[in-house]
Amino acid sequence: MNHAMPDTVTTAIYERGVLRLLDPLTLPERTRVRVVIQSIGEDEERQRTEQVLADTGLVTSPKPTVTVETVPEGRLNDIAQRYAVGGPLSELIIAERDGR
Repeated sequence: MNHAMPDTVTTAIYERGVLRLLDPLTLPERTRVRVVIQSIGEDEERQRTEQVLADTGLVTSPKPTVTVETVPEGRLNDIAQRYAVGGPLSELIIAERDGR
C-alpha cells in the first residue's frame, strides 16, 4: 500500500560522501524518497536560520526604527519658557534637599 506523503523540504550537509540531514524526518522506516540536490547560498541559509529561530520563538523581529526630528535650539528655549514653573529644575531640587 503506497500512501502519498506531503512533500518535505529539509537541509543537509554533504560530508565525506554522505548527506547528513540537519532536521529529523518523520518517515516510516524504508520509505522510498526522491532527493533533489540544490545548493544553498549564504543569504538563503541565513534567511532560513533566521526563520527557524523566529518560528521557535528564540528570536523576535527587530522593532522598526523610529525617526526623531531634532528641535531647533530657539524652539527648545521657547518651550522651556512656556512650561517652566517655579524656576529651573536644578533650583527646585536644591531647595527640596535643603528642606529635609
